[in-house]
Amino acid sequence: MAKRTKNSKGLVKGDKLRDLILLVYMNNKFGKGENDISKLRETLGYSPGGIYSAIESSGYFDKRTDGIFLTKEGEDYLKERILPPYDIFRLLGIAIIFISSILMVQWFEWTYLRTNLVFPWYSNLTFLALGLILLFMLRIKYMMAKRKKMDFL
Repeated sequence: MAKRTKNSKGLVKGDKLRDLILLVYMNNKFGKGENDISKLRETLGYSPGGIYSAIESSGYFDKRTDGIFLTKEGEDYLKERILPPYDIFRLLGIAIIFISSILMVQWFEWTYLRTNLVFPWYSNLTFLALGLILLFMLRIKYMMAKRKKMDFL
């Protein structure tokens, strides 16, 4: 097994590149393509030359005059390795929202039609909130990364 090298923050070599791929993807999807290299460098903690090296020599990015985009290889890596946990969160969010909507209909029936109550209305809202958080997990993570300038992943 190959020994992984770590930097002073304990990140495995390549973690910043994965974070950069995800951030460029989210900037293109949610941030209207605002991929300013200085903002990317500041958000992810790259050195000034390191971010240019990662963008130009990794093969995952296509730098054009209108911004930075992922190449086919970058998109494949993103879909195979980075996005599957977020897809699971999205499916769980949809399922929980569906359950919450059924429970809200059940609460409505109990309140107005006087049938038996299984869950009170406030627990239904909790299910709904959890489902919405899971459904929009990637967008929430993007907003937190843009506002707080914290460790990205």
